[in-house]
Amino acid sequence: MIGIHEEIRELVTYFRSELETLLMDKFYGLYLYNSVAMGKFEPKYSDMDFMVVINAPLTDNEVNLMAELHEKMKMEYKYGDRIDCMYIQFADLGKTNRDMKPYPYVAHSDFHREGYFDINYVTWWGLKEYDMAVDSPSLRKELSHINWDGVLHTMSFNLNHYWAPKLNNPENFKEDIEVEFAVMTLSRIVYTLKESRLTSKSDACKFVLKDLPQYGDIMKEALAIRDLKPLSVIGDVCERRDKTVEFLTYMIDYGNGLLEEARK
Repeated sequence: MIGIHEEIRELVTYFRSELETLLMDKFYGLYLYNSVAMGKFEPKYSDMDFMVVINAPLTDNEVNLMAELHEKMKMEYKYGDRIDCMYIQFADLGKTNRDMKPYPYVAHSDFHREGYFDINYVTWWGLKEYDMAVDSPSLRKELSHINWDGVLHTMSFNLNHYWAPKLNNPENFKEDIEVEFAVMTLSRIVYTLKESRLTSKSDACKFVLKDLPQYGDIMKEALAIRDLKPLSVIGDVCERRDKTVEFLTYMIDYGNGLLEEARK
């Protein structure tokens, strides 16, 4: 298992200890996934993605305690304002949102008492493959049925049911956040399909920038937005919109071609 990045180790240790203290027998384990688990944590950019596995639903009082805990971490710990987290029952391991009741979750460090967040086959695959359990039992046995076909299914859904409809509203891509999100996420989807493994957004962008140099301008624009650089690579917002739409259109088609190859 890859070690926890030293800059977040104190926060992770504290979170693990408080969960056991506050939830007692209901606490099963704490797990990290995505960039931290892959050894790709970038202090300047990365969120911390946690899953808390519990043995039974939380009471209203326990939910209140978790809300207070996340607020404390947000205020008192470096990177405490970059936490995403889901409280998932052991019986729901390996399920997707459509098969689960609403659960407590944290999105960008804001606590939600119940709802649906980032559960899909990519989530479960990452948890199984990278297996970053924080002083907790491994989930590999419970997730042994999760396979790459599930990841492909999720990638197909993302390309064709989430991203393709966004082409109907091209004016949204005048906004910085929409440009960055589209370019970064489509890069990671294509990387995943082409390399058959998961990676960070930054590494995926570097890969696509090298693989598809014709889209260098819009890739560099997205990276500049992410770096909060004051000067835009593409000065005109309409040109930037058009280049984003062109990139998105190509990447959806490219990704679907990779999906066809993977399923042969």
